[in-house]
Amino acid sequence: ISCDGAFVAIGHEPNTKLFNGQLAMESTGYLETFNSSTACSVEGVYAAGDVADHLYRQAITSAGSGAMASLDAERWLSTMGYGNEEEEAEAALMAELMSSFEDSKGEAAYNVYDNDDMSHVGRKESTAKGGDEPEVEVDQDDLLKWASATGVGSEL
Repeated sequence: ISCDGAFVAIGHEPNTKLFNGQLAMESTGYLETFNSSTACSVEGVYAAGDVADHLYRQAITSAGSGAMASLDAERWLSTMGYGNEEEEAEAALMAELMSSFEDSKGEAAYNVYDNDDMSHVGRKESTAKGGDEPEVEVDQDDLLKWASATGVGSEL
């Protein structure tokens, strides 16, 4: 069966038969976890709730250990180089901001002291070698201020 994840309610007898020979188990059928975590005997596999808890066997403690397992799994995925949602969202926002900002580079020259609409934020002029147009450099802090003032990226 192909799936992203599963939760199995098992009552007082751990329903772990499908893991026989694949994960380390106690003689009572509960999955073994190691180092005071939810980590199992196979790297990247984590056990929570009724399959690992032979003491409490309660829904509320299963929910808590499920949260622990999800955190352990997220940490493992991060160490394996898989995506960090926060960093990916920030990168997407910066890409959108940069494309919106790059589109405005062709505007006429500006004077910081004559312009109250913040269209100057994020731009630093210097003389471009071999051309008549000024070189435009983008400062990330100024770009974020500009985005906040213009509302660009607010839909993310």
